[in-house]
Amino acid sequence: MQVIFFNKKAEKFLQSLKEPLGTRADQSLHLLKEYGNNLRMPYSKPLGGELFELRIVGSTHIRIIYTFHNDSAWILHGFMKKTNKIPRKEMSYTQK
Repeated sequence: MQVIFFNKKAEKFLQSLKEPLGTRADQSLHLLKEYGNNLRMPYSKPLGGELFELRIVGSTHIRIIYTFHNDSAWILHGFMKKTNKIPRKEMSYTQK
């Protein structure tokens, strides 16, 4: 499966990750390419409305919001997660 960045902001976020988070993000994106919509917990979680989160867990948690379109995974947004719930502002970004 092809992984496409919807915008430069999401791509720059992932490129800005320092090690070991950068490596873990690359590994998670590789899993997404390999398994596509068959990727499940603990790596991927449905958010509803055809949105999913790629979960990178560590001392700092990273979330990558994505969806599927035309046999591709589209990366919409990425952020560092600091609370138990996804902040409302992060979800509203994907709905614009």
